[in-house]
Amino acid sequence: MTICMKRNICLFIVVILFTSCGSTVNESSLKNLNGYWEVQKVVFPNGSEKILPPSETHDYYEFKQNKGFRKKVTPLITGNYLVNDLKDEFVLVEKEGEYYMNYKTFLSTWSEQIKSIDKEQLVLESEEHYQYYYKRPQVFSVK
Repeated sequence: MTICMKRNICLFIVVILFTSCGSTVNESSLKNLNGYWEVQKVVFPNGSEKILPPSETHDYYEFKQNKGFRKKVTPLITGNYLVNDLKDEFVLVEKEGEYYMNYKTFLSTWSEQIKSIDKEQLVLESEEHYQYYYKRPQVFSVK
């Protein structure tokens, strides 16, 4: 086997590993969007990142049949959340195998791509290519 063939085989294996290890988004994984999420970090378009301190607010997502909303909620010491009537409504759209939440409010319209989602982590990318990494918030207990 020549050096060129060995190099091509190694390159092929690396490509397979990278493409198979990525978290994919599909219809069945979208059910994980529902619930409370806390942003942990932001990755900027240039690749730098900022780890965020624990936030006073969390995002609450609810969607059904490709329509939904996001609300900002404030966790309370009792384990409940303080909420208001403000919400950003979105339509979930699949385009070429990628999923987008298209928002429309009286002030603006924008879109966020769901890059990755499972039960414990959510990654969204803005139109400006900022990536937001979310985790499920810790349940607070006074015990």
